[in-house]
Amino acid sequence: MDLDPDAAANIVNSITEAGGHAVALAGDVTDPGLSTAAVDLAQRAFGRIDILVNNAGMGSPTLSSLSRLHATARQTGPRFPEQPISGTIIDQR
Repeated sequence: MDLDPDAAANIVNSITEAGGHAVALAGDVTDPGLSTAAVDLAQRAFGRIDILVNNAGMGSPTLSSLSRLHATARQTGPRFPEQPISGTIIDQR
């Protein structure tokens, strides 16, 4: 899952070009419907889910330094704590 559909497609392409199998879904991990859709997609593509790696997070060059974390949280507003926390909880249901 990725907010950016092009980024998601690029990752799928990289994996399949290397001989692997991958699917992706674009959307917001804080949307419970997206998590359900992702599980359905994975089951259709691979038959079952053996492992869940819940790695929801916000990537940003600003986050490369923990000393900037507080400033980033103020700049990004309420979405900053919501996305990694609620996205993680929603995806594990």
